[in-house]
Amino acid sequence: MSRHVVTFEQVTRRKVRREIDLLPCPFCGGAANFAYSHTDNFARVKCADCSAQTPFRGAGSVDRRELSSPEQRASELWNRRAQA
Repeated sequence: MSRHVVTFEQVTRRKVRREIDLLPCPFCGGAANFAYSHTDNFARVKCADCSAQTPFRGAGSVDRRELSSPEQRASELWNRRAQA
């Protein structure tokens, strides 16, 4: 019987994804999901319907005070909307 081992990073990523609300696609209104680079170190948000997407973002600091996850950085780009 094989066992599936889950790393701390995988558990943390799942928790982060559940805590982040993604707005619908600004172009078609479709559902948005996270997509990952082949190394899993970078994330982007991508529309499931029309494939609109943000650039890949890695972990980093926006204001040099707090480290944010790739998911947080990508979601900030996705959820940003122009003021009407």
